[in-house]
Amino acid sequence: MTATYISGVNRCHPEIYAPNEAPALWEKITLDQWTHDDPINYSAGMALEEGDYYKEYDVMYVFTRSTGVPIYNNLLELVGIYVNPA
Repeated sequence: MTATYISGVNRCHPEIYAPNEAPALWEKITLDQWTHDDPINYSAGMALEEGDYYKEYDVMYVFTRSTGVPIYNNLLELVGIYVNPA
């Protein structure tokens, strides 16, 4: 799956400030509701949504509340806060 990014900065020029070169300007987003059968492969810098399933290091998690902002923690560190093992 190709990553999709959105900038929180007005008039951000992606040809100059690409997501991999200026990650603080970008948020990786997902466009669909992901299920247990088709989890999102988690990577740092994603804003996570309640009810979506994410997979990290071959462990699947379901988010119990949305983060509202990009996060950079490992999902294991968020168990009981934002996520539960699925």
